[in-house]
Amino acid sequence: MSKHLLMLSAAVAALLAQQAQAATTISSVGSSAIDTKTDGDITINSGGGVKIQKAGAAVTVNSNNFVNNGGTISNTNTTGAKGILIDASGGAITSPTGVTNGATIDLTGSGTGKSAIELSGGTFTGPITLTSASVIKVNGDGSTGVAIDAASILNGDMTLSGTMTVAPSNLTSLTNSSPPTLVNIAGAVNGNVTFDGSTVFSGVGQNTRGIVVGPTGSITGCNSIAVPGCTEHADQFGQHLARRRRAHQRQQQQERPSRDGQHDDHLR
Repeated sequence: MSKHLLMLSAAVAALLAQQAQAATTISSVGSSAIDTKTDGDITINSGGGVKIQKAGAAVTVNSNNFVNNGGTISNTNTTGAKGILIDASGGAITSPTGVTNGATIDLTGSGTGKSAIELSGGTFTGPITLTSASVIKVNGDGSTGVAIDAASILNGDMTLSGTMTVAPSNLTSLTNSSPPTLVNIAGAVNGNVTFDGSTVFSGVGQNTRGIVVGPTGSITGCNSIAVPGCTEHADQFGQHLARRRRAHQRQQQQERPSRDGQHDDHLR
């Protein structure tokens, strides 16, 4: 076989491999874990899902593809269970659409050390989005709703909407040294982290934590080097507080002469 035919055969094989994993749409509930390197872009429709009970992730992003969950991802009663894992240990991942949860991730039941959505092992360029229809439920000590692991980098926005509930293994324990956490940013986020009117996050149990940044974590609202063309969201809440503070200071300045005069009258 000639060199040109060999090169052509290799090119055709590569093209067929790319087409084979171009996209996967799930409309029924499967019982096996899936990943983007095998299945390409993954869309889980309403009525569809991935239901497993084992340590590790039900859905893994390990290539330049997206995951959009509109159904149910379930990994219950298992220590080390994960819903969606962004695994960048094999190299940086770029996905303009990123990871979107618009339905249910269920990690309830027994077991510890779980995470509903986790970025681990390196750099992910793309957004992580919880829509207003997102419902995340996690039970177990040392578990987390959304986690950016230490030494991992998210180049993109993190939108935290919808409902999230985390709870420890024992609700009545008063000495929990490994409580669950709603959101743990131990790595770097080069993007906006936002909440909206639909956000209802709740953590129950002794020492349960809310939104944690640090001690190794950081948020840079818009890092144009890491995310070209990004736009930093206006800090409307911060601006509101600043306006209230200035108005209060003006009011104090206006009232001070009047109070001084009242004090003088009292002395006389």
